[in-house]
Amino acid sequence: MEGYHFENTTIIKIMVLFTVKHMNRPVSNVEITDILGDYANYFLIARAVGELTETGLLSSEAGLLCLTEQGEVALSGFGSEIPFSVREKILLTLRSERQTEASKIEVLADVEKINEISYLASIGLKQGGETVLAVDINVGSRTTAEEIVKNFRRNPTETYDKILAVLLGGQDGGAL
Repeated sequence: MEGYHFENTTIIKIMVLFTVKHMNRPVSNVEITDILGDYANYFLIARAVGELTETGLLSSEAGLLCLTEQGEVALSGFGSEIPFSVREKILLTLRSERQTEASKIEVLADVEKINEISYLASIGLKQGGETVLAVDINVGSRTTAEEIVKNFRRNPTETYDKILAVLLGGQDGGAL
């Protein structure tokens, strides 16, 4: 929110704990800084993360931060120290990021030679990390397999919709 810029390291630490808790997954230092950068400068956020890790309120594995039980206890006792409007803005930012992540569609398309007369065109879609479509098509030439992959990459969601419509007996499959 406009007007809030914190230099009090205790409040910044509480904001870090709050953010990590509500991410619902391990989080990187960069993500924390991106989310809290409107409220404190990079160096104060980095110092807060370091101190929280040193004191055992956060754990760090492979560069990702997780809230510990001690961190949960600390946050439950001091979370209300963050102004309500700031908490709400952080939660809104996190919801928006989750929706963006969930809406990302990853297109998978590859050609693999099986033997001298057979090629496999593998096509698929993932959305939010979940496989939505996976199809392997065995064809007689590399050219045919490459054409399948090229056409799928050009318009994967339309292809998905058409496959789904056929499988549903002509009913509208609906978009991803």
